[in-house]
Amino acid sequence: MDKRDTSEIFRQRLLQLQAQDGLSQSAFATRIGIDRSALSQLLSGREVRLPRAETLVALSAGFNVSTDWLLGLAADPAIATETTDRMEVQPSDGHADPALIQQWHQETLGQKVRSVPSRLPAMLRTADVIAFETAGAPDARERAEALTALQLGHVRQAESDLEMCLSVQRMQEFAVGAGLWRGLSRDQRRAQLTHMADILDELYPSFRLYLYDGLRGFLLPQLLFGYQRAAIFAGDIYLMIRARQTIRDLVHGFDGQVRAATVQAHEVGDFLRKL
Repeated sequence: MDKRDTSEIFRQRLLQLQAQDGLSQSAFATRIGIDRSALSQLLSGREVRLPRAETLVALSAGFNVSTDWLLGLAADPAIATETTDRMEVQPSDGHADPALIQQWHQETLGQKVRSVPSRLPAMLRTADVIAFETAGAPDARERAEALTALQLGHVRQAESDLEMCLSVQRMQEFAVGAGLWRGLSRDQRRAQLTHMADILDELYPSFRLYLYDGLRGFLLPQLLFGYQRAAIFAGDIYLMIRARQTIRDLVHGFDGQVRAATVQAHEVGDFLRKL
């Protein structure tokens, strides 16, 4: 193929990847590390243009496709199994790392994020709850405060689409100060529930929290960024998964709990206030 043929095939496959995840042109450009005007030139077809090497690498890594496929040198988009099915392990001290969360959000900007918190939703915590959760660990408290501000900022963005699941029992346990929450005062618990309810009402429907019956289902603490990345929180480590089929299975389990929720997203604010 000459350069014109390669350029046209790349343009078609770039359009295919953008359509596949439903990203806006701006979000798609951010994800692959180029500015919007450069993306427009690549997609327009008015000029014979080929991507820079770093753009090819970003597309290959972000969408699990081969550079050969992007350039029309292979009919199969799949990259080597050891790449598509890899699972990475990232150390953790038991609290989410704001830098990692920021990186994952930026890589998947514009895609639906599904979340199952290990405790309370990070972006909805009050200062008293953060202090309680990180008692005796000043560094962890600082990171927790940064994470709360960071994630609330992401949720407030216009392109944000966040679904979250928690068990009804977890919220009931919090309300009465049982289990993990023993020692947190009644006033602090009441303030936390009111704070959660107010933000959920404010940000609905771009931020939707569903409560499911923990006696009938269970979800591991996890973050699912579209169908591109899954991060399973396992205490001292994150298990980071890029295998598409595994992510689809996790999304299927999450969506099943959403469908079976006993408290729907539009009802959660009132439910929390009554607790």
